[in-house]
Amino acid sequence: MPKYQAPKHVNSVSVAGVEYSVENGHIDAPLDVQSQIAPLGFELVFEQEIDAEKLAADEAKRQAEEVEKQEIIAQKKAEAEAKKQAAAEEKAQKKAEAEAKAAENQSQAD
Repeated sequence: MPKYQAPKHVNSVSVAGVEYSVENGHIDAPLDVQSQIAPLGFELVFEQEIDAEKLAADEAKRQAEEVEKQEIIAQKKAEAEAKKQAAAEEKAQKKAEAEAKAAENQSQAD
């Protein structure tokens, strides 16, 4: 049975008492209803077009997931680097304080 692309936000269409439900943006309906549903925005599509649309949607989803994954990895790396930098700064400050205290003790001993 032919498939028709349904207009956005349409859930079903009724022709001659038969209701056709929209599933994944399409309806399955015989060719003889084409003249009644075409003015409503339904367009005849071929299986290859539907398969291509599905493949394109799947690829777009996969790419979006990969981008999200890379963003999470980059964020975790940045957080780890920030922690490392903070620890290095704290260590340097403690060393500077210890050196200043040692110098003060040395000058008091002289």
